[in-house]
Formats: sequence, C-alpha cells, structure tokens
Amino acid sequence: MKIENTTKAASLLIYKLASDPKLTPIFDLDGVLLDASHRCKFKPCGALDLDDYRKNTTAEKVSQDRDLPLLAVVHWLNQAGRLYHVATARVPCQHTRARLKASQINPLILMGRDGDQDRRGDAILKAEKIAANFKPWELGDLVLIDDLESNCEAARSLGLGSVHVLTDYGIMMR
Repeated sequence: MKIENTTKAASLLIYKLASDPKLTPIFDLDGVLLDASHRCKFKPCGALDLDDYRKNTTAEKVSQDRDLPLLAVVHWLNQAGRLYHVATARVPCQHTRARLKASQINPLILMGRDGDQDRRGDAILKAEKIAANFKPWELGDLVLIDDLESNCEAARSLGLGSVHVLTDYGIMMR
C-alpha cells in the first residue's frame, strides 16, 4: 500500500489498524513521523551526508524536527493502548529520545543504529534489527511504515506487511 503523509491518510491508517487489532506497526521516524530535513545535506551523488547529519544532531537542532501528519496514528495507538515500534536509521541518542518524548512517541521497541560508526544501509539495518527483535511467527502481524521503498521491500522479504509513505523527503533520501 502507498499513502501520502496527510491527515486523510492518517485517518485511513487508523481505520485499518482499528479493524485488525493483531496488526502491529513499526514506524520509521524521518519522513514518516518527523521532518528532520532542516538537518539534511546531500552529497553530489544524491546520498545523505551522514557525517554532516550527525554533526547537526544537537539538542537544539533535533528539537526543531517538525511533527508530520502521520504522527496522529501514534497518538491514536497511545490512546487505544496498542503497541507499536520504531525502526529508524538514526542513532537513538539522548536528543532523539527527548524529541520522541516531546512528540509522545513511546514505542515498545526502538530500533536504530548501533552508534556513529554503524554505516549499514537503511534497508539492511532495519531488516537485521527486525529479524533480531521478533520471532519468525510474529513477523506476519507486523507492518513497516516507511518512506523508502527499499526499506518496504526489505520488510516484505521478511514476511512483514508494508506501507510506503510517499514524500519529497523519501525522494531526497534515494
């Protein structure tokens, strides 16, 4: 399934999750729940400059990440007492954790990079983290919500469902 990051799409996703209580979402952060594009610089080849991104991961700059419309799904899950997880290519540092708390993003499991030296590609990182955190028979009840198609493909290869969020942010990250 493909959706845009809009209030209408958030309502549709809430409806789908409400109609299937066994389904547990795994959210990406950047481009899905939060907009950190003000901290992103790209190399001439189009790849994210990770060194620059990490340099801009200060308390002040991370606190300026904007909430996106799909964050309403997380707030609904919180109110409904439903579990969800986060799989991000960020290092889950204290600044990111503070930003999650400020936006009321309280995942049961927060999966991210294992420090600044972790240079795995996003799809490999997320596939490995998901495989390490869930039993094979649990994968069919999980759905990855991500703005990069390659991450959605990796999730589907593990047996998860996926929702590809169509954003300019995801296009920039390719």
